[in-house]
Amino acid sequence: MATLGTKLIILRKKYKLTQMEIADSIGVSQNAYAQWEADKCKPIISNLLKLSQYFKVDVNELLDDNE
Repeated sequence: MATLGTKLIILRKKYKLTQMEIADSIGVSQNAYAQWEADKCKPIISNLLKLSQYFKVDVNELLDDNE
């Protein structure tokens, strides 16, 4: 089972991006994004939607623990 944080790491590395690049693009701090990747907290729904649009994946793909 892949967590949201694991999926974000995989997507970031797939596109060869830094945490700062993603954070800047969706309008959050690098620290906030790093906490999502570390599964220390989850993004609010508006940021989750921004992430799904940024990576061009369905929100359900990010949230489903079975993928």
